[in-house]
Amino acid sequence: MSMPFQSGDVVSVSWDHRPIRVLQTDAIETFYDVGIGEVGWVMAKARTAIYYRTSPPYLKETSSRTLPSPFSLKEYKKFRPDLPTRLFRHRDADWSDELPILTSLEGDVSIPAQEVVIIPFGSKGGATKPVKVQASDGESLSLLEIIEAAHSAQQSKCADVKGVGLYRSGFVGGVPSYYLWGAIDRAGYAA
Repeated sequence: MSMPFQSGDVVSVSWDHRPIRVLQTDAIETFYDVGIGEVGWVMAKARTAIYYRTSPPYLKETSSRTLPSPFSLKEYKKFRPDLPTRLFRHRDADWSDELPILTSLEGDVSIPAQEVVIIPFGSKGGATKPVKVQASDGESLSLLEIIEAAHSAQQSKCADVKGVGLYRSGFVGGVPSYYLWGAIDRAGYAA
C-alpha cells in the first residue's frame, strides 16, 4: 500500500494553524511535530518528547498541502523513522507471565538500534520510570533483550491493560522510546 505521507513531509491541516511535520508513518498511525514561529520544530529541539500522533486517513482528509522536507542526518538519528512503531503484540499473555512464556511467543528478531528506552506503566496506567536497554552486541537489539528488560521493569498490573505490546513513544534523552501496554495501544489505533 502506498503511503500518502513520508517522513519529513510538512503538512498544512484544517485543525491547526501551525504547520506539522511527519516524523514517522505507517498504515495505522502518523507521528508528527509542530512548528511554532520563532521556536521552530518543537521536537527537533527537545531531548525528551512523546510524539504527537493521528491516524493517516484523518491526516489525509484534513490536509491541504504537503511539501517534502527530508530529515537532516542529525534529525534522522534523533527521530529514527526506520524503527518499528509497534512490537510484540499478543492478546493471550500478560507482562506478569513467567519470562519463558513471554519469550516463547515470538522468534527472535533484531531492530537496528544500539539502545532503546522502555517505559513501564503503573497500577493506574500512568508511565513509570523509563529503563534503558542496550544491545549486548553493541550493534542491534534483539527482541528477546527488549522483552527480558520489559518483563523485569514492569512491576504493576493495570485493569486497563489486556495482553502485551510495545509501542513507539518518542525519545528519552535522545534515545528512541517505547511504552509497554497491552495487545492494543493506548490510543486504540492498533486494534
